[in-house]
Amino acid sequence: MKNKKWEFVVQEHDAFRAGKHWDLRLGDPKTEFAHSWAVPRAKFPDIKNPKLLAIPQSTHTLDYMDFEGDIPYGSYGAGKVKQIKRETVDIFSTSPDKIVFDIPGEGEMILRKTKKDDWIFMRKKQDVSD
Repeated sequence: MKNKKWEFVVQEHDAFRAGKHWDLRLGDPKTEFAHSWAVPRAKFPDIKNPKLLAIPQSTHTLDYMDFEGDIPYGSYGAGKVKQIKRETVDIFSTSPDKIVFDIPGEGEMILRKTKKDDWIFMRKKQDVSD
């Protein structure tokens, strides 16, 4: 099976209400939806934060993945949005509760739904032989 190619975007979002966080978006060209999560602590899983909380957000259109600018005060998500990363990624698998994908230069990542309907964003564990 050939891997699917989706767009992956990280937007820095300095919201009046929620504070500074990062919005992760995976854009499926087939459905034209941008699946979205807010990550409150960091941009990518690392040694200090191997697993990051990813709070699901409403699904957007693919056009929103290009957005940078100000969301007006009084609107949902009001504040400044700046795109800091955009990549075409390989999607290895998708299901309603798990997405496995590869970000060039970052490696394989997993977004996995928790029992509480939040998600965890993490690096895929590598074999010792890698």
